[in-house]
Parts: sequence; C-alpha cells; structure tokens
Amino acid sequence: MKRVHLRFVRPGMTLARAVTAADGTVVAGVGSRLGPPAVRLLVALGVGSVWVESPGAIAPWEEDPELEEALARLDARFAAEPRDAVLHELHGCLHERLVAHAARRPGDGS
Repeated sequence: MKRVHLRFVRPGMTLARAVTAADGTVVAGVGSRLGPPAVRLLVALGVGSVWVESPGAIAPWEEDPELEEALARLDARFAAEPRDAVLHELHGCLHERLVAHAARRPGDGS
C-alpha cells in the first residue's frame, strides 16, 4: 500500500484507504477501482493523492510520502554533496516546500 499522486493512478489500482470529505462522509470506499471517472471526481473534490493497492510497481516519483520520509529522502540526496551556500539554500527551499505540501494535505485518503 502506497500513497500516490492522482496524476499517476493507473488502471488496475484500487483504493487501499477510503477517501473522505471534510465532514467525514465517505466519497470513495476501500477497494474502489480508480478509473478515469473516479479520478475526475477526486480531482474535482480537491484530492491530490490517494492510498492504493497496485498490481504493478509504483515508481518513487509517483509516491506522495509522509513528511518524515520525504525529509529523510531529501537529506539523503544532499548528504554526499559539499555544503556550499547555493546547495544550502536549495536544500532549505525544498525543505520548506515539502513542509508546506504536507500542511495542505488533509488526513488519510487525501
């Protein structure tokens, strides 16, 4: 089970967690197939990513990881590089972007 961006949902993927509206109403239940109509509905509702089960592999760039994992990946990418001023600024900007993205993302099923 992985959280993926809606733009990377493929035929054969199903929801691993329910998608709920702000009031808790279930919009799409566990096991729902994610075909084009379902994806259009979720996009219209402002959903950016969903937890899925997939018959195939999910590439790292298709995932929408939790904040802690995303920050760890960022730190790992920069760990082997010399810490000059430009890379330090870039790292800081990417860190801020990941934190902002996580803050905009609602809870499970988002």
